[in-house]
Amino acid sequence: MENIFVEGLKENDINKLLAVPKSDLHNHSTKGCRREWLAQHLHVNIPEPPQHLEGLDGMQTWFRSSIKPFCKGL
Repeated sequence: MENIFVEGLKENDINKLLAVPKSDLHNHSTKGCRREWLAQHLHVNIPEPPQHLEGLDGMQTWFRSSIKPFCKGL
C-alpha cells in the first residue's frame, strides 16, 4: 500500500492517494474523512466546500459552519 501512496504523490494522481487507507482519525477526526462518508453516517446533508477556500482560515471557517455543528465535543 505504501507504494501506491508514493506513486500517487509523484504522479499527482488523486485516485491513488484516495485508495490508501487513512490511519490518523484519532488526530484528525472529522477533518480526516470524506464529507460524503461523514454525512452518510451522521444522516445529515453536509454541503460541498466552496471551490476556493482562501487558505487554512477559509478551510477552518467552512469546517466550523458546515461540519462542526454535527460533531460536538473536542
